[in-house]
Amino acid sequence: MSKGVWQESLSEDITIAELKVLATSFNQMSTQIKKAFQESETKFSTIFHTTPDPVWIATLAEGKFLNVNESFCQFWGDTPENILGKTSVQLGLWKNIENLHHFNERLINEGSILNFKLVICTQSQQTKTVLISAKVQYLGEQDCLIGVIRDVSDLYDEFRLREKTEIALHKSEAMLLEAQQLAHIGNWDYDVITGKITWSNQLFQILGRDQTLGEPTYEEILRLHYPEDAEQLHQAVERSLSTGESYQLELRVVKADGSFQYTEARGKAELNAQGQVIRLFGTTQDMTERRQIEDQLRASQHFIEQITELTPNLLYIYDHIEQRNVYINRSVAETLGYSATAIQSMGANLFPIICHPDDLYLVYQSMQQLHSLQDREFVEIEYRVKNAQGQWCWLYSRDMVFSRTADGRLKQSLGTSQDISKRKKVELALREAEYNLRLANQELEKLVNIDGLTQIANRRCFDHRLEQEWQRLYREQEFLSLLLFDVDYFKRYNDAYGHLLGDECLIKIAQSVQQVIFRPADLLARYGGEEFVVILPNTDIDGTMVIAQRIHTAIQDLAIPHQASKVSNIVTISIGISSLIPTSELSPSNLIEQADQALYRAKQQGRNQSVIF
Repeated sequence: MSKGVWQESLSEDITIAELKVLATSFNQMSTQIKKAFQESETKFSTIFHTTPDPVWIATLAEGKFLNVNESFCQFWGDTPENILGKTSVQLGLWKNIENLHHFNERLINEGSILNFKLVICTQSQQTKTVLISAKVQYLGEQDCLIGVIRDVSDLYDEFRLREKTEIALHKSEAMLLEAQQLAHIGNWDYDVITGKITWSNQLFQILGRDQTLGEPTYEEILRLHYPEDAEQLHQAVERSLSTGESYQLELRVVKADGSFQYTEARGKAELNAQGQVIRLFGTTQDMTERRQIEDQLRASQHFIEQITELTPNLLYIYDHIEQRNVYINRSVAETLGYSATAIQSMGANLFPIICHPDDLYLVYQSMQQLHSLQDREFVEIEYRVKNAQGQWCWLYSRDMVFSRTADGRLKQSLGTSQDISKRKKVELALREAEYNLRLANQELEKLVNIDGLTQIANRRCFDHRLEQEWQRLYREQEFLSLLLFDVDYFKRYNDAYGHLLGDECLIKIAQSVQQVIFRPADLLARYGGEEFVVILPNTDIDGTMVIAQRIHTAIQDLAIPHQASKVSNIVTISIGISSLIPTSELSPSNLIEQADQALYRAKQQGRNQSVIF
């Protein structure tokens, strides 16, 4: 009992009253603890076996699977009997042992890992991109890890692009403003800790608020929207604050005259290392113009339907032997302003007189096609005609054989036309809108390649540039080199100085190294966290070592204090170097893996150094 373990209740048959009361209280407490423990085990088991994500429990030392849920078995494509008792290496979960070492090292050092990206091949031979999160937990008298797999194979590229786009919106104010004006987009930022709300200039214009009044309060923002939409926005913001969930909503803003302005609102949460929401940021796009165009299209469609059902189109019968219209309905006069007498007086010169010169050949071509039509077949054409007021109108016409001569030749044709001038204007407006949207997308595409913190190239830009340089140097058969480095004991730095100074440290490092990487083809990018990467095209190993030494010197010259480091009292870096000539048997990932392995050895050998693969 002194060890905290008991299986039986204490006897309450004790003569000493105080001990009897103590035994009774202890037994009651024991029953409550056992019940709570059983309920806790039941809840854990329920969550473990019912969660839709694959979950497993394994020993930390050997990586031997102790338990898996049904979702893990379905994901892996095998039964629990074939999984339990085996290690992750035996199952083939880790194709790259270096990734396993890196995973274990972080898990042992940090106690948990969140969203470790990995590409794996399951037992059923399916290649999947996954995010692995794990935590060390003491279970059954030994250290174990509890892991969760999130399959992001289909959505990874889309999510990454969306996240990079949102981060890249922090680029220079001038470029952002230009892009926002083109796309009618404004951005906002909400600091959860300070409660400060920040709007871009474009957002003030979109929502019709006087910029001299400053940013509105949260309550004022809600009052700008239609009541139902305001409630929808409020619920989305509350969810984002509590769970970190992003949102995308279509909202109506009530203008001063009572009309609606249609917007698309997007919001995203930023979390700190403890998983707490510290910031919300997002965009608001004015969708009123698009909505108006959509409404115009719907109105035009409705108009055409009403015309078809209730009002005759332009109807005419043309005699191909006499070369004149023998019948026109009243809609001709109503639409084009020509009376039946005026049309008759034009005779064979009708088409040269009213048809647009550029479209005249189309009219004659369709008339020629009528001679080869079978009954109930028709030809259709769109062309411009001049009305009585001298304005050009677009007509959509369908013509078919109305009567034939005794020998079967075409005599008369029946045609119906409708005025499509409005539709043509809408199409022109749509083309212009699409053109403007393409310009806006091109500007936004430029924004998605910059890391929001360090203002250097991000991972997406690095991946794209590496692929480009690989293909170019494969054709030229020249060297392509890579430097992969990170800050020594950066977690200790964050723990000692705080994340704000940690961010400043990364910014200073990026700025300093950028001064060393000065060739146009060279690229410095943030690879992730405290890791940076440098692409050096047309550079052999000797030249690469020179650049690496310059980077070491630049970081040392910064002399950023780091009392928590085990290798120096200032911030230092470790660099992994790889260099090769691209071949058809290799890929850019081989270059990255070599640099990563070299970086790993640099850390093993004491850090603050460069190691060549």
